[in-house]
Amino acid sequence: MVIRRYEDPLMWTDEERASFVERQTQWALEQKRRCHRASDNKRRALKAAGGNHTAEDIRQQMVSQSGACAYCGADITQKYHVDHYIPLSMGGSNGAENIVLACPSCNCAKGSLMPDVFLRKILVRGLNAHVVTEAEEMAAVEHMGRLIFGKAVAA
Repeated sequence: MVIRRYEDPLMWTDEERASFVERQTQWALEQKRRCHRASDNKRRALKAAGGNHTAEDIRQQMVSQSGACAYCGADITQKYHVDHYIPLSMGGSNGAENIVLACPSCNCAKGSLMPDVFLRKILVRGLNAHVVTEAEEMAAVEHMGRLIFGKAVAA
């Protein structure tokens, strides 16, 4: 196996090493700026959204969801994320009526997607090669509505 000089940091010149350190430093600073921007954006969105929820609202939601993820049905009694059903970026509120509990993987995958779009995404991913029919999609949306709101919802 041939190792090229630029692939092995031990073979770099002082100039190459300094250049690498400079690029890494710049990258780290940019990442820090991105994180601050994201945090600021989230804080602004929460403030603009109106409404709020309490720890009691979250406990009640856990009971109403029977300790299951709102999207995939996984057990969330040990670890869960509080998710805005309608994302703040899409005009959802921060009130108890817009809060659901989700497993970390579903919440991170959902991001700022609307629930119906995310549901289609997990149906296709979860069923692999199976073609999801409109009837299956509607049944899944109704199931999710019953789980979250206690009644079927229109898709």
